[in-house]
Order: sequence, then C-alpha cells, then structure tokens
Amino acid sequence: MFLQYKQEVSKYTKKDAMIALIYFIYACAVTFVFAFLATLPDMPLGDTALHIMSTVFVVVPLFCIIILRKQGLESIGLHTHNLWPALRIGFIFSAIILMMNAILPWFFEGWDFLPFSQIMLFLFMAVTVSLVEDTLFTGFIQTRIYGLIKNDVAAVLVTATLFALSHIPSHVADSGISGFTVIVSFSMVFWIIMHCIWNLIFRRYFSLFPIMMTHIVWNFGNIGIFDQVGGHWISTYNLYVFMFAVVIWLIISYRKNRKVTMKL
Repeated sequence: MFLQYKQEVSKYTKKDAMIALIYFIYACAVTFVFAFLATLPDMPLGDTALHIMSTVFVVVPLFCIIILRKQGLESIGLHTHNLWPALRIGFIFSAIILMMNAILPWFFEGWDFLPFSQIMLFLFMAVTVSLVEDTLFTGFIQTRIYGLIKNDVAAVLVTATLFALSHIPSHVADSGISGFTVIVSFSMVFWIIMHCIWNLIFRRYFSLFPIMMTHIVWNFGNIGIFDQVGGHWISTYNLYVFMFAVVIWLIISYRKNRKVTMKL
C-alpha cells in the first residue's frame, strides 16, 4: 500500500464508513428513479436532461458532505499534488485502451465514423458517468470504507462489489430484467475487476485524474467513435492487456518507491 494512500484511509472512522454506505444506497435510488423516468412514454424531458439531473443529484450532495465534514476535495483524490505523473500515466493507459478498443478494430474492420453530434453526445455521457462513478466509489466510498473494514484486500473487494451492484438499478429500470439476472451475469465480474484495477492506479498518487481519464476512454472509445458492425477479437483482449500494463507499472513504481524510502 503506497504511503499517501495508507495515511489517508487510516483517518476514517466507522461513522465515515456508515455515511459512505448510506450514500451508496441513496445514489442507487437516484439512479433507479431517473432511469425509470426515462422509460415513461409521456416524459417531457429527454434522456440527456434526465442524465444531467441524475448526475447533479448524486455529485452535488456528495461534495456538500465532504465540505461540511471539513475533509476537503483532496480526501477523494482531487488535488494537484504529483499532477503531471498522475496525468502522464493516465495518458499512457488511455492510449492503450483506445488502441485496443477502437483504433486497431477500426483499422482491421474499416468502421465508419459516427456523426459528429453523436460522438459529442457519447463523449458527454462518458465524462459524466466517470465523474459520478469515480468520485463516488474510488474517491469517496473506497477511502471511507477502511473505517469499518481494516483489511486492505477486503476493503477493496467490498467496494468493488458495491460498484458492481450499483449498475443493477439502471439495468432493472431500463430493461425490466431482474436484479438477480444482472448479479449472475459476467458483467458483475467485469465491474469488480475494473474497480480493483482503478484502485491500484488510484493508490499510486492518490489521484482521481488518471482514473477518470482511463474510465472516460474505456466507455467512449468502445462505442462513441465508430459505427461498429459487430465486435472484433482485438477488443476482447483489452481488459487483459490493460491489467498486464497496470501490474507491470505497479511493480516498477513499487521498486522505485522502495528505493527512495530506503535512502531516506
């Protein structure tokens, strides 16, 4: 566990963890309500407006809680300390994701670009989804959950499971499928793995910026640029390549960090 991450998460108490868990329930309820409203035939507001409102209803109260408890935005990884190294690794991982998820499949399949307006809409959606999910789960719940769960691996796995479960309300509201169907799907495993990977990146610089960058590119690069005709075998290996790159980078970073610590 990198030093700054360890110091930050050790600050929180059971009260902080309970607040985070209660807010998780609130955020899921907000997601379900707005996803359900989007399915109503006579709803005057469009999907984009409802998505903006849902984002505001989740993010703004969260920031208010952080400020009122005098914890500061730095406590969720929104700071400028080590900004360039954090952005640099975000750019590197984003380039890997974009290459595997979009550029190489486009090169081999000859996909056509989507209309510009549609690309901008997908980009907007990717940015706002990242803002909500990364701030709530990686920055807020993950750090506060240590007030209740002291074991590092258990704390990450519990938050990863919550992150996966948070996708159920929108799927149930949108398609009417049962929550159990979502739980037993492979998507649950994928979401758990993704949170674990983002947490590994987050703890290096205790920064949300590289997480948001990779999350945006992952969501946007997959569906937001090209008019895809089916999938492509290259994109199916995106997760494995991404995981391998993160593990190699962490090993190198840990060795460098250890050498610096030993010199001190």
